[in-house]
Amino acid sequence: MKKRIVLLMATVMMLAKGYSQINQLSISDLYTPNAPGFALADVSPSSIDKPTTPRAFGISLLNLSQGGAMEVTPFWLTNHANLTFDKYIQKKTPLLETFNLSVATFKTDTVNNVAAGFRTHIFRSYSADKIKQLQGIKNQIIQALATDPTNIDTAAISKFKQDLTDARKRGFFLVELAGALMASSPTNSYNDLASSKSGFWLNARWAPDNSALDFMGLARYTWTNNAPVKAADSSFFDYGIALSYATGKFDCELEYIARRDFSIDKSYTRFAFVANYMFSESVIAVASIGKNFMSTGNILAAFGVKFTVAKERVSLF
Repeated sequence: MKKRIVLLMATVMMLAKGYSQINQLSISDLYTPNAPGFALADVSPSSIDKPTTPRAFGISLLNLSQGGAMEVTPFWLTNHANLTFDKYIQKKTPLLETFNLSVATFKTDTVNNVAAGFRTHIFRSYSADKIKQLQGIKNQIIQALATDPTNIDTAAISKFKQDLTDARKRGFFLVELAGALMASSPTNSYNDLASSKSGFWLNARWAPDNSALDFMGLARYTWTNNAPVKAADSSFFDYGIALSYATGKFDCELEYIARRDFSIDKSYTRFAFVANYMFSESVIAVASIGKNFMSTGNILAAFGVKFTVAKERVSLF
């Protein structure tokens, strides 16, 4: 009987996904943080990322002509039959499940840059009330399936599944570790490619339940490598906060960041308004306007497009 219930659940989940996911998809399902390489170079639309479950594969285009990035989350490229819903939700340190690698390339003036980056969730915790809610919805699905196999209410099960998906998007606190290494080439030649900047940082996110608001925080340390002039060999410490509001196909964010340049004992600030809009279930446009860190030429105006690939596979055996 237990095997029969498992088989029926998997079958119904696949059928329900086919006709419900597109209609109920929101930007929170597809929101993808910037590649760490873009954040390291201060060219990304947003400098404070909202940590989310990474997609298996994604592509970003920065200002359409200045560069782009590709990223991959190796864990989600294969099946994991032993990873249950309970294990995934209750795990506090989903390092492997969220470990994401990216490569970015972009131009700044006449210099071509290549950056490799990573990010992973080092801590995630759902509230006790949220865990209880998720368990309750899961039990409703099990009870709905533990009936006469010829008289299963597929509409009710589909609704429970959507409720489960929506519920796990809120009511948690998350800390993400990210890092990147950037190399530059003034001649656009690999022979002249040399390391130019490195950094590590933490992104924090609190997503309170029954709210469309997200509160984010940032702590980042970066330093330059192989600077041609000693005075340019700077190390920075950035810290800041951001507030995000998401609804339907639209997500907007206000961020403020303070930077301390230790080499010349000087401070800078950055503030920006960032907007993301979901055109389809795989394409998101992002635009940003504000002030960047530099003292001159600091008008921030960025536009990009993100392509995401998210494929769920369910095996009956």
